[in-house]
Amino acid sequence: MRNKFFEIIGLIAIIAFAGLACSSDSGGGGGSGGVTMDVPGTTLAEKMEFLNDPSKVRSNSTYTLNFDNIANVNETDYTPGYSEYDEDDATWEKYYMFLEYLGKTNITINFTGGGTIKLSSKGVLLYVGPGVTVILENITLEGFNNNDNKLVAVDGNLIMEDGSTITGNTDTERGGGGVRVYSGGTFTMNGGSISNNKSTRMDGGAGGVFVTGTGIFIMNGGTISGNTSVDSGGGVWVETDLGQEEREEEGLPFDINAKFIMNGGTISNNKAIRGGGVYVSDGAFEMNGGTISVNEASVGGGVYVNGWTDVGIDFFGVFTMNGGTIYGSDDPSLQNTVGGGSANSLRVDGSSSGAKATYSDGSDIISGGDGNIATTITGK
Repeated sequence: MRNKFFEIIGLIAIIAFAGLACSSDSGGGGGSGGVTMDVPGTTLAEKMEFLNDPSKVRSNSTYTLNFDNIANVNETDYTPGYSEYDEDDATWEKYYMFLEYLGKTNITINFTGGGTIKLSSKGVLLYVGPGVTVILENITLEGFNNNDNKLVAVDGNLIMEDGSTITGNTDTERGGGGVRVYSGGTFTMNGGSISNNKSTRMDGGAGGVFVTGTGIFIMNGGTISGNTSVDSGGGVWVETDLGQEEREEEGLPFDINAKFIMNGGTISNNKAIRGGGVYVSDGAFEMNGGTISVNEASVGGGVYVNGWTDVGIDFFGVFTMNGGTIYGSDDPSLQNTVGGGSANSLRVDGSSSGAKATYSDGSDIISGGDGNIATTITGK
């Protein structure tokens, strides 16, 4: 069990384009009435000091940070954040932009206008808490090599629009290079890119997006590319990661799982040991559109669906393909590969435990259960 403590967090560099003009400084505080306002302050540090103070943020309110016309600033004097002590690792897990307001709901925070927010110390750059919706529009969130954590953590709602990027983060310890979506969290990607992130944790960590618990990731557009994992899920990893005891404690049945819904966009040029593009185990992946191409793995170049049995309990991934394309040997320029170059669009293992890959009509994509498919797969 982790104990949580507040502390002042410094050492974050923020590079942006500027002049955060405030159209309204009134309406802050912890009252129950909602407001719509630009966040007060003349620098991003001052504005984040406001947003990191739960007493100043109201329910049913919308706050905007507009990055238009900011002149390149380098701010190392960062204001209050949050940290959590991990007794197992005997380390502090640090959060910089910590957007959680206990007891408050329906809070929207817009990051807009163009600019880059760069992490320079180990930890999570952006945390989106329950009851909070964060919208990224033309904003770049950038990590760094040898970080010990994911760049973005989602327990509330994160919406990513065109022009936004989550990039350049290497997680060495906590499993998820770019974004990790937890139980109760929803990440909707309408555009932008999640690129060049890494996980170097051997026992679990997606390169781009890790969906866990009862988290949901909806991809409507954009690209997930150039991400790598030394374990599974170069682009996306979907795994509920809740055993029987944890499910019982949370009151969750076994048919409620982490879910990835792909309606559009592209997952390409990602690498992992298992599931170069997407790895799904103990969770669900529904593909309605989009493309999965030029990904590489040792097992399951495009999509890898896995299942296993532990202490008499089955854990398994389910993949349903209604539309979209996963490229194989039918198009060598776009094919997903395994073993250094052999075409492989899909692999299913653990069908005896329930793992499966089916089309929308319920028919098996791989006849007879486990195996490999090298030809291009198109939904129907």
